[in-house]
Amino acid sequence: MSNNEDGGIEKKPPFLFATEEFAIVHRDLFDQYIEYRIHGYHTSTAFKRVFGAENYDGNAHIRIENMEHNPYYKSRFAQRLNEVKTTELWNTKISLNELLSSARNPFAKDSVRLNAIKELNIMCGITVVDESGKTKAGRSLEDFYRMEAGQDALPESPSPTTHH
Repeated sequence: MSNNEDGGIEKKPPFLFATEEFAIVHRDLFDQYIEYRIHGYHTSTAFKRVFGAENYDGNAHIRIENMEHNPYYKSRFAQRLNEVKTTELWNTKISLNELLSSARNPFAKDSVRLNAIKELNIMCGITVVDESGKTKAGRSLEDFYRMEAGQDALPESPSPTTHH
């Protein structure tokens, strides 16, 4: 949050958030907001993290709308989006963390939690999807216990063949 002598950015009228001059004066806050948006955070989440939840008042949605249509915001957002590496925005660990958050969210619908668990099982090799789209066990219980004990799992053994 801003520590400006004039009471801080959050107390300013919403129309000011649309002006480029205002964005330049408060560049640090606008840039923080842009970074959250570049990383896919919802507008309300980004606003609360930069300006504080206590400032998410009845005019916050107008401030957000004005910010995102501000020439400084649009230019800087496009620049940062072009600069950022895809792996910084999304990678295996971020994906796993997001899915874990969904799977363990007590407020999420059961169907959301179950879908997250299914995706986690696939990503972690607990289940695999075959050619027909069906899931099946990806590791044996022996592999599971070996991994739990801190040992590497055995490489996947070849399927038994039938000799005629």
